[in-house]
Amino acid sequence: MLQGRRIAVALSLMLLSSNALLAKDAEWESHFKAGEKAEIEGNYAEAQNELAEALRLTAKFQMTDPRLAKTYYEVGELRLKQEDWPGAQQYFERALKVQEKLGDPLSVDVGNSVAGLATAHEQQGNHQMAVLLLKRVRNIWIKQYGANDSRLASILPAMATYAMLDSDYATAQECYKQLISVEEHTSGSNSSNYGSALNSMASCLAYVGKFAEAEPYARRAVDVLSAAGDMPNALDAANANLQYICQKLGKPAPVISEKPAPVQIVAQAPVVTTPVVSAPVVTAPVAKAHVAAAPVAAAPVIPPAPAPTTSTLKVTGHLLTAKSETPAPTPVKTPEVSKPVEAPKAPAIPVAKEPTPPSTATSTAAPGKVQYLAGGKLITPEQFKAMTLANNAFELMREEKFLMAVQILKNALAIFPDLASAHSNIGMAYSQLGQFNDAETHLKKAISIDASRPSAWLNLASTFLVEGNLKEAVATYGEFVQRFPNQKLVAKVQGIKSQLDKELKEQAAAEAAGQSSVDYFTYASHDGASRWPSDKSTIKVYIASGTGTPGFKPEYAGFLADSFKQWETACPSVRFQMVKSGSGADIECAWTDDVTKIPSTLEGGDTNIQGGKKISHATITILTKGASADSPLSPNQVRAVCLHQIGHALGLAGHSPKPQDVMYCSLPPASVKTPLSSRDTATIQKLYTQLVSFLVR
Repeated sequence: MLQGRRIAVALSLMLLSSNALLAKDAEWESHFKAGEKAEIEGNYAEAQNELAEALRLTAKFQMTDPRLAKTYYEVGELRLKQEDWPGAQQYFERALKVQEKLGDPLSVDVGNSVAGLATAHEQQGNHQMAVLLLKRVRNIWIKQYGANDSRLASILPAMATYAMLDSDYATAQECYKQLISVEEHTSGSNSSNYGSALNSMASCLAYVGKFAEAEPYARRAVDVLSAAGDMPNALDAANANLQYICQKLGKPAPVISEKPAPVQIVAQAPVVTTPVVSAPVVTAPVAKAHVAAAPVAAAPVIPPAPAPTTSTLKVTGHLLTAKSETPAPTPVKTPEVSKPVEAPKAPAIPVAKEPTPPSTATSTAAPGKVQYLAGGKLITPEQFKAMTLANNAFELMREEKFLMAVQILKNALAIFPDLASAHSNIGMAYSQLGQFNDAETHLKKAISIDASRPSAWLNLASTFLVEGNLKEAVATYGEFVQRFPNQKLVAKVQGIKSQLDKELKEQAAAEAAGQSSVDYFTYASHDGASRWPSDKSTIKVYIASGTGTPGFKPEYAGFLADSFKQWETACPSVRFQMVKSGSGADIECAWTDDVTKIPSTLEGGDTNIQGGKKISHATITILTKGASADSPLSPNQVRAVCLHQIGHALGLAGHSPKPQDVMYCSLPPASVKTPLSSRDTATIQKLYTQLVSFLVR
């Protein structure tokens, strides 16, 4: 009997233990799924809390438990999105240790963890480890999805770039060949992506002297990109590659006939003209570059343009301005250009001194002589290699891997210190990292080497804009218009300049009226104050689904919802309530990829307010892409668009003069996070307290 009771007690204890484990498993699953959902929706703070609890509950899991690997992987993904690269690396490595114990080294889960780990290494500048991991990802994805799956297009250009950086040209050619096949199957044989892949292959082959093999790729690339007409950067690169290859083969080189306006050195102080225009609310996202295989520069804000291959002028002390009969030019006064950044222990190749031949020339130089024309100068094959390296950094910049791009561009400048395209692109990379002094140094160097490159001027203007130097931004945009009057981008640049001219006028008026050092209320209310009525206890907000809108990501809705919470925290007088229908909503939020629905593509969105000083309704529209296909908005910039537009919807009609504030007239660089500042908080609180309460009674 006693033995029976002992057995019963033991069974009872086992049952209790089993029930406790089941309860713990259910608790883990609840927190894990909540964290996963919050991450997908862009609510990273909530995701972090839920996943931390799920992680705590895995303490007693076995090392072969797949739930442990899932938790580690999800935390790694969250750390990537939070830009915590070392933290992401740590958790992806933990996930892999568990996954590798489960048996299948080519599983989808292993592939996902290895891809995340590769990204973490890339973002920390470790390309040697990244390329090893990317090779493994490629093998897994080919097995799981097929050799022409679109996912491969996201890793093959980086693999090829790193291979070339390590002098592994066979791997680079293999990657580009596969990329051509992937783009043909996914984008089509007449697409710009396909043409760009052909051009990259031609450049890689020419890089190692395989000119006969490179020629058909180069000619096909020019044909495809010319017909597509939507990637002038890539077309310019393809023309330059084809010219180089033809000259090497002793064949007629292509003719590039476009020329910029004549220029002269002007030493006078900058003159800023101020056309009278309407006043859209704007913020200006900074565009990123597109990958190409010959010298082109990343254009900010608007699609970049091909660089004319004509004469160049040296500049020291001042940038150049165009001689024109139109309104006064706007030269940019700059300091002396500093020495370019160089990688250690790398030989510097001087710029070739031969004169520039006419662009219609078809003859080649004698054996042993310089044989390549680019940017108005004859250069050596070694310098062509530097140019190829420099342009391989484009895709990394577009993927926001700016540290890796800087590393590669430093290598290019070590080979060829006077390479204008490398200075232009490293300048843009530094600008996107928020390192404005380095950005200005390299962009001014690019212009002093070759002032005929439109994108270098645009990159410099964009850098001035995002760092808060509006006067220099206006002057430099004006310089571009005067210098390149026939460029297709002139109308857009003139629009940017007009908006900034108006911004400067409003700033001057606010400063004349006097302003506080703790807020920017005078600037934000230059046309009079408006706000939601004080007797409205709750503002109902409807966020439409972006499903089906090209460029939309699920986390964008979370970014927008979180932005409303930030403003609510900043201003206790305002309370938001999320509703499931636009009917009866006070603020309606929508998504679009159609730039024609936005008054200014610089803003990244648009806000319309009804009711005047007493706001009754607001409509917010957020773009799901940048101003062009080559300039996607980063997650940091999408958050900034959301915060900025909500600020307008609350009644902040104007802008702050400081780039540290959310309501500054330009978006932050891609890598810079801009939450609500103390000045944002002080300004919205002033708007909704005693100062303007009489306006809405």
